Amino acid sequence: MREERNINQEGRDQRLTEQELAARDETILNYLRQGWTNQQIAEVLHIRPEQLRRIIYRRLFVTYDVHTRAELVETVPLEQEEERDLAEYWTASYDFSYQECRIATLLYQGLNRREIAEELCVAESTVRNHLHRVYQKLGACHRARALYVLDSAVKSLQQKI
Repeated sequence: MREERNINQEGRDQRLTEQELAARDETILNYLRQGWTNQQIAEVLHIRPEQLRRIIYRRLFVTYDVHTRAELVETVPLEQEEERDLAEYWTASYDFSYQECRIATLLYQGLNRREIAEELCVAESTVRNHLHRVYQKLGACHRARALYVLDSAVKSLQQKI
């Protein structure tokens, strides 16, 4: 029964043209970039959350050669001055510690937990703990939402300058 459903879903995907698949993928990516949850995206696209997960993992992750949802979110490299201004802004706005600022900046630049640990020469579990506190202070429950909040902060800071 379960295999039948997978075959049916894949069959539906095969009936869509490449152009329609690309349009659907871009729509899903836009929602992910805005921090939407799978449930919200599935409701808007009128599909089951399980189908959306399959699309994300089987099509988007393979197409864009990524391993986590957060890697699908576009990030902007920062200049050193911008990084310092951003750290000051985040400290004032979200009450981040110095280490949380560094980790939030690296997170915003698109590094995953392992890469952040290597960059800062700390254990991956330490980064995980700091990320947990960063997510709490941002009011985010997952990485994609945290990136959305951080990106909003960057854009508001750039408007002030």
